[in-house]
Amino acid sequence: MLNLDNPDEEIFSMIRNRDEYMNALLVIPELFRIRCWSSFNKNINSNGIKLKIIDYLNKRNPKGYNYCDCESITVAMLDLGYKARIEEKKNEYNFNYLYNVKVI
Repeated sequence: MLNLDNPDEEIFSMIRNRDEYMNALLVIPELFRIRCWSSFNKNINSNGIKLKIIDYLNKRNPKGYNYCDCESITVAMLDLGYKARIEEKKNEYNFNYLYNVKVI
């Protein structure tokens, strides 16, 4: 889990070198927009966004490497100007993120 309150630049730099980060960075602008208001969208979390990104990549390039992990998506979202926060835990193993995102 990323510490969004005190980001570790070394961890963020390592994530930015992943193929998963590049996949997310290229696809996010095609699938999502920043909400006009700064509220977080509680209808889709990082896992839902991950599934949309993977599905989109599989349609574009069925034989390519189309995986994205939640950490890479979160760093890409932050780099693209989105806001992120940890979703309130429904159980002790829920470490999803919410974003100020509009699905298009």
